[in-house]
Amino acid sequence: MLFSLYPTDERAAWERVLALNSAYGERELYCSLHIPEVGDLQDFMAFLKQAHDEKGLRFYADISPLALEKLSLSIDSLPTLFDYGIFCLRIDFGFSIEEIQRISRLGFKIALNASCVGESTIDKLEGADIIAWHNYYPRPETGVSLPYFISCCELFQKHNIPIYTFIPGDAEFRAPLRMGLPVMEHQRGQNAYVNYLEMARMHTGMRICVAEGRIYERHLRWIKEYEATGIITIPLASFDEYASRLDGREFAVRIEATDYSHRLEGTRKLLASDGEYVNASCRKRGSLQMDTGAYGRYEGEIHIMTTDAPLHPYVIRIAEIASPYQKLTEFLYGNPRVRFEVI
Repeated sequence: MLFSLYPTDERAAWERVLALNSAYGERELYCSLHIPEVGDLQDFMAFLKQAHDEKGLRFYADISPLALEKLSLSIDSLPTLFDYGIFCLRIDFGFSIEEIQRISRLGFKIALNASCVGESTIDKLEGADIIAWHNYYPRPETGVSLPYFISCCELFQKHNIPIYTFIPGDAEFRAPLRMGLPVMEHQRGQNAYVNYLEMARMHTGMRICVAEGRIYERHLRWIKEYEATGIITIPLASFDEYASRLDGREFAVRIEATDYSHRLEGTRKLLASDGEYVNASCRKRGSLQMDTGAYGRYEGEIHIMTTDAPLHPYVIRIAEIASPYQKLTEFLYGNPRVRFEVI
């Protein structure tokens, strides 16, 4: 997972992002050089060079003709950016196909705006070192829809072009609006862990970048675990003995999809069902339900509810996914392993 730097932020914010990046173990970051509000890029460029020289960090950089003007660069003098650790240029607008081809021949990787570029542009840039990088949308109600996002990804998958995307951070949202930087509008306001899992489960191999600021430590830890092992951490609300007895346990989700729930393998007979329990008014979406002995050989099997359903006399509620994370039920397809953590 990648993190982002902006010249509009203060140096203290840059340092916090580098510390987060270091904790994650990543050597590359995203940065933008074409923010109109920025008058002088020299301090920011000096910071990038220091990070490159001292830490060996490399950067994907958004550029525009205006950015080149502020840096007193022409297309032919762009290779000076290699000295700052900038190895990939994200071309958003303002450059012709011929100019993009020239930039590519200078040795830069080219990132195209995956949310806007069509197949004809891809065809014209055949032979260039290309990746596709989705756009983020600061203004509420302008982020793309899920079907549109999927259709854009399918285009680049068809051409075997690597796909990069953004998710909003958890803290220190970017000025001036400070309302998040999502690609898809429905991700605005959601926590970074849920947004990350949605992207990661949607398209294996897609690189995900935190578009702004920081993410919370527990989210960083859960994401690192997922990237290292494929295990999805499911946070549980702590309210009874069953939740605590699930804390730290790992299970595989059965591959069969149902209309009501995800079934967990290896849970039959695992937990005794004769303790105290408190049912809600229904089997709520995001709750963990366990079959009682009345279901015979199914006794103890645990289900993660994906929709609300009526109470059933043979089933008891034993825990709930913590409310900020209940959307995780949508990403448990395809037989993943899950680990419960009481928070």
